[in-house]
Amino acid sequence: MNKDTIQIIVSWWHQLHGISQAQEVYQGPNYSADRARLRRCERASDLMLEPAYHRLRRRILEKLPGNDPGPDQERLAIIAMVLAHVKASSPHDFATRCSESPQGEKAALSEARFSKILRARRREEAARLIRRALPQIQGTLNPYELIDALYWWNKDVRNRWASTYYAHLDI
Repeated sequence: MNKDTIQIIVSWWHQLHGISQAQEVYQGPNYSADRARLRRCERASDLMLEPAYHRLRRRILEKLPGNDPGPDQERLAIIAMVLAHVKASSPHDFATRCSESPQGEKAALSEARFSKILRARRREEAARLIRRALPQIQGTLNPYELIDALYWWNKDVRNRWASTYYAHLDI
């Protein structure tokens, strides 16, 4: 996935949450109903029935050359499904946020839960587990990194996240 497409997805996420990209404060129309509908989606196929997803897909396709089919629809739906649960942007990626110690004692997400995410081979299963972990990190992470990780969900992403998570733990 190219950087322009990722930027379009992040802009859509900002709009979905009513966030100005420059200031990260409320601005613009209220898309809380769309966000709520997306949050209730359990599978990528559910999300593909939502108008908010199709607005995102249309934005991406409008920016692509005529013969480019755009990103895989299932991958895009999975990304949108998880982003609906992300509340705020952070410079830190998901693995770093999970390894952070809010009170200085233990990681925000236990090693067992984090390793369960890394063991997920299917993108949709990983997305489900990541969504469930977001409350432990206050729904805050780097959306650019998350988009890229979910789009390419593979051994390299899982290895990178494992290295990052354990690098921040006192083990």
